Amino acid sequence: MEISIDSLPSGLPAADRARYFDLVRVARKHLDPLIDTRNSLAHGEWSTALTRKADGINHARTRELESISLYRVTILANLLEHYWKCFFDALVTYQAFERDFPTHHRRMMHAARRLESSNEQLWLSNLRKRFVDGRSGSRGLSDPPEAPALLMRRITGSNRT
Repeated sequence: MEISIDSLPSGLPAADRARYFDLVRVARKHLDPLIDTRNSLAHGEWSTALTRKADGINHARTRELESISLYRVTILANLLEHYWKCFFDALVTYQAFERDFPTHHRRMMHAARRLESSNEQLWLSNLRKRFVDGRSGSRGLSDPPEAPALLMRRITGSNRT
C-alpha cells in the first residue's frame, strides 16, 4: 500500500493509525514540556521562567521547572529513548518497522503511563533501598562488596549490629 503525505493518517491501517496518534499525543503531552523546560534552563531561567518576549513571568513553565525531579528526568529519558527508536524504525526499513516498532512503541507508552500515574515516592524509596542493599552503581568493579551490617553502620553512624 502506498501512502501519500495527504492521506496520513487516514491511509494507515487502524492499528498503525492508533500508534501514529500515540506518537503525537506523547510528543504533545510529554516532549513539548520537556523541550520548553530545556530551553528555560539553557537561557538561565533556573527558578523563574520568563515569557517568550521576556517581559513577564511564565507561571506555567515556572511550575514545570519546580516539578523537575530525578524520577521525572529518569522516566523522560527512557520515554525519549523509545520515542526516537519508534521514529528510527519507521524511517529506516520496512523490516525494522515490522520487527522492532511494536516493542519500542509498547515501551514508550509504558514510560508515558509511568509519568502519569506511578508513585514517585515509592520509586525513590526503592532507589534508596537498592543503594543501602549494596546494589549501587557508584562502586567500582574491582571494589570488594561490603557486608550489609558494615554499610548500615557507616550510613547511620551507629555501632550497633
